[in-house]
Parts: sequence; structure tokens; C-alpha cells
Amino acid sequence: MKFQRKLVLSIPPIVVLVIALLSLWNFYEARESVYQHTYRYLELTLKQTIDNELLRRQNLLADSQMDKVDFFVTQYQQEALKALEQRSAKEQGAYLVVDDKGDVLLAGGELLSAKARHSWVEIATAENAGPHGYVVDEVYHHLYSFSVFSPWDWSVFYIMEDADVNASIFEMLVRSLLAVLVGIVGAVISIVWISKRLVIERVLVLKDAASRIANREDVKRIALDSDDELSDLARSMERMSSDLSQYHQTEGELRLKLEQLNLDLTKSNEDLEQLNKNLEASVAARTEALTELNTQLSDEMGELKQHLHEVQRKRFELVGKISEITLTKADVVQANHKLISDINLLKDENLLLHDQIASYVALLEKTNRELAHMN
Repeated sequence: MKFQRKLVLSIPPIVVLVIALLSLWNFYEARESVYQHTYRYLELTLKQTIDNELLRRQNLLADSQMDKVDFFVTQYQQEALKALEQRSAKEQGAYLVVDDKGDVLLAGGELLSAKARHSWVEIATAENAGPHGYVVDEVYHHLYSFSVFSPWDWSVFYIMEDADVNASIFEMLVRSLLAVLVGIVGAVISIVWISKRLVIERVLVLKDAASRIANREDVKRIALDSDDELSDLARSMERMSSDLSQYHQTEGELRLKLEQLNLDLTKSNEDLEQLNKNLEASVAARTEALTELNTQLSDEMGELKQHLHEVQRKRFELVGKISEITLTKADVVQANHKLISDINLLKDENLLLHDQIASYVALLEKTNRELAHMN
């Protein structure tokens, strides 16, 4: 669901509900105000009528000092009742007059049913009757204003049918409903326009910028310059775009370096494999050579041991010959010279044998060191 549609489907119902509640409250207050103004109108009309029709005649009687003469008082009262009856015919309301005995002297207008007159008598004779009120009978609903004209002991009512007030209230209700309807339509249009102008269009700008950032484009400037949260978001997206551009650039450089390092590593692995192969071949060759050398040394050591045994045998034979043979001095001297010569020869052979053994020992130690180094 589009964001604008969500706004249209969520905000206007709330606005409509608020306007409807305010309209109902306003209608209730207006209805109460209409009733209060109606009561006030009844009271003012009744006061003005009493002053013009009753009090004026009473003042004339008092000024002419005929207020104690019953004939003139009755005559003026009949004129006053006739005037009230004429007013009832002309005005929107009707007048009702009850004397101190509870008799209805006047019930003007068609809206006063005979059965309802009993209610008016009860109100007139009640001690705590208010200045206005509301009376309901089987036909009419009446609003009234009540006042007592003390000089003649009359209870005077000015009565208006509730239908007239309801007509005004209904007209007010119709106007209120029209105003509510206009307000709702205006509110919906305003909300749609405001949401489109202040929210939707700016969100679309942010959406376009986000799409460009997602496509790795460098967004330098987003056309939102107002001082609100959306503009703050635009500035944040601009910073994010700059950071992402720098990140992508750094990522490309690192990728190139990584590829170069991978190539170097591959080459190093190949060189290492080749070196390992060469080392294995060299170790194998040297191992074979050492094996042959050990074999040769073993053979030569065996020959050397055999030659040493032969030399020792000859020495033992020479010692035996010397001890067995008793020679003359000359023979002894000759034999000694020969013995000395043999001994010198034997010493030379021993030195040569010693040098060979030292050479073999040095060669074995060198071989052992090379084997230890290769391990």
C-alpha cells in the first residue's frame, strides 16, 4: 500500500471523527443556547406585554382614581384580555391568564388544549413556580414564561409550542451538517494536498536519492532545504553517500591489493613447491650418497681392522723371533738395525692408518651435521 494512500485512509477518518464529535457537542450547546434564548425571548415578550397591556391600564385607573371602582376595573380587565387575545392571534406564541381563584380567564391560540389548562392552573397556584418551564400534554410540547400581575392577582403565561423551537433547531442541525460536510471535504482535500506537498513529494525525493545510493552513485545534494526531520534525513543520506563512495573507492583499492597479494602468494607457493621438490631431490641424492659413503666407510674400516690385525700379528711374530733367536753381537746389531727399520716402517703405517681414521671420523661428523640440518 502506498504511503499516500495510508495517510488518506488513516488521518481523514480521525479528522472526520473529531469534526463529528465537535459538531455534536456544538449542536448540543447550540440547542441548549436556543432554549435559553427562547426562554429569554418569552420572558422579555411577556414583560413587555404586561407593561403595555396590563400595567398601563392599571396606571390609568390609578391616575384617575378609579382603581377601586369595580365597573371600571372590570372594563379595563376585559380590554386587556381582548388585547392579549389579539396578540395571541398575531404573535408566534399565545397568552394564558389565570386568576387567583384558579379560573382560566384567557386561553389564546389553538395550541392550548382544554385538557392542558389544568396544568397551567397547577403552575399558577403553585408556591414555587419558576419564571419559565416546559409542559407536555397529549398533543403539544410547550415552552412558557410565567409572571404574576399583583394589582389584579393574575397569573399571566406566554406560551410557545416546542415545534417552532425544534424547527429552528432542525434548521441549525441542517446547517451544522452542511458545515460538517464542507469541513470534512475541506479537511480531506487539505490533508491530501498537505500530505502530497509536504510529505509524499519529499519522500519520493528521498526514495530517488536512496535508489541512486543503492546503485553506488555519488549523491552530492538532495533538494530538501527546509528545517525539519526530512531535511535532516536528507543531510544524513548525503553524508552516507559520501561515506559509501569513499568506502567503495577504498574497497576497490583493497580488492586490487588483495588480487596482487593473491598473485604473489600463488607465485610464492609455486616457488615453494619447486624448492620443496628440489630439496627432496637434493635430500634423496645426499641420502643416497651418504648411504654409499657409509657402505664404503664400512668396507674400508673392515679392511683397516684386518690390516691392523695383520700388523699386530707381525709385531707378535717379530717379538717371538727376537726372543727365540740368540745371535751374536754383530747379528744382534744387524738384527737390531733390521728391527729398527721394521719398527719405523710399522710406525709409518700406524701414522698413515691414524690419518685415515681421523679423515673418516671428520667425514662422518660432517655427514651427521648435514643430516641434522636437513631434519
